[in-house]
Amino acid sequence: MLNQIESLTGSPEKASNALRELNEFGGNGWNRFLIEYLNNFDIYKEPFVRQMLLNYQAFLVKELRTKSRISIKQSWNLLGVIDETRILRYGQVFIQINKNDQQIESTEILQGPVIVTRNPCFHPGDIRRLEAVDIPALHGLMNVIVFPIDGPRPHPEEMSGGDLDGDTFWICNDPQLIFHTNEEPFDYHDQAVEAEKEAQMNMDKQLTINDICNFFVEYIEADNLGIIANTHMAFADQLIDGCKAEPCLKLARMHSVAVDFAKNGVSAPRLTPDLRPKYYPHYMEKIDKLQYHSKTVLGQLYDQVESYKIDLNNDLEKQINETSSFPYVKLIIDGNNHYMKEASITKNAYDRELKRIMRQYGIKSEAEVLSSYILKFTTKQYAKQAKLFELRNEINHAVKAIREKYLRLFWEQFYQITKKEENTDQENKIVIWKEIAKHLTWKNQLTSLEYYRSDLNRNEIYKKASAWFLVTYKSWIQLIKYNRQKDKKIKNTDNNQQHFRGLFSFAWLVYPIIFQIFDQQKDLVKESNGKKLKNNKQPTK
Repeated sequence: MLNQIESLTGSPEKASNALRELNEFGGNGWNRFLIEYLNNFDIYKEPFVRQMLLNYQAFLVKELRTKSRISIKQSWNLLGVIDETRILRYGQVFIQINKNDQQIESTEILQGPVIVTRNPCFHPGDIRRLEAVDIPALHGLMNVIVFPIDGPRPHPEEMSGGDLDGDTFWICNDPQLIFHTNEEPFDYHDQAVEAEKEAQMNMDKQLTINDICNFFVEYIEADNLGIIANTHMAFADQLIDGCKAEPCLKLARMHSVAVDFAKNGVSAPRLTPDLRPKYYPHYMEKIDKLQYHSKTVLGQLYDQVESYKIDLNNDLEKQINETSSFPYVKLIIDGNNHYMKEASITKNAYDRELKRIMRQYGIKSEAEVLSSYILKFTTKQYAKQAKLFELRNEINHAVKAIREKYLRLFWEQFYQITKKEENTDQENKIVIWKEIAKHLTWKNQLTSLEYYRSDLNRNEIYKKASAWFLVTYKSWIQLIKYNRQKDKKIKNTDNNQQHFRGLFSFAWLVYPIIFQIFDQQKDLVKESNGKKLKNNKQPTK
């Protein structure tokens, strides 16, 4: 995986392939943009894409170092459902994968042994080896894992978490990872009985607002999932039997109870002194605890990743040198001055909204906040936030709202109903802007509008997009020119240059149009060169 990560800043072809393979890590839609960018601009990078790729590298390395999050090609996260046909037998599952919902030829029905688990996975029996089979009656189910109804025990109940209530399961059919025999699954029956007793006790009780407040306080006090998980990892690393050791089995049960506390009211017992490790493996990065250097697989992986450094150097001189060859001029077209004033006002408003989110969450760079590949939260309120997944989703929604707002601002003027249309009797054919805006997204912005209106004025669209690009990069282009003109002695000694703090994403809100402008300019250059070549070949009189 480190080779894939390194490829992100290699050749455009290798970078595109790595982005496709690593797309499962999210990116808030920016992975697709980066792939299209590399296909269009090839080796030429401007500061925004350069920083996005570097930031993505750093994020993946951090995920490897702190969470051992490794990308496995032959694995999927799927929603679990039951077999209503009752054809599946105990030990069997049905899995049909479609990597692209719109390409039927990519559909694959898994057959043979697979391993299935669900997070959190603490007990050795929580990961099950099952047999994937082809059931024609279930071909209508896609991108889900279908479990049998019949059998001595439901397979989802054999894994931590217990029930099938909209949970996702991790499935893998990589032969290198499939083991031969299952461990005995943990018996979560007692836990279910306790939950049922608790429910029966509360059934006849008249609950008041005080009961709700007390439960909330109790939940906060009992919210020790992270402590239990870290303790389990430390013991599993240092004890001979690993996760099969007695302390680990106790902690596995405690964690399962704690996970369901909010649903059933049964709280996990507190950690006793014998369930508190004295030492922690070095890869857990417990600076305030006694540590030892672990020789386990996780320790070796950590050491390998720790030696892999990503240069997030924001040195202005280096940024200029690496981005000066980008064809900025080709994206600045005649007639864009008509839109410059409006573009400048709009960009300032966009930058303010984006910086507000960055300040609120303590996010250092534009690349982090846009992609959600956040390396560090500097605000105290979020620096120790345990539920990073929920926090990243929260930021994603905020950024998406800003993006869609300014996307609509760009396109609205190109779909105005003319007086000629207003006087026609075909009112049912007139699609008002509000309806179009509902379906307008960052990805489909051009095709969506073309569908509703075939007579879009492309020249004016290009001019406005070019103005958005110019107001974004004008200062940067001037900086590149200054850097080329200044004396070499000054270049080597001037360390007091003010760091460039401009934001660049505004221009790429309408990236399909920017790509079209670039293609158009390339075609014009080819046409011009062709004419020159033709003229040179003509014989002189």
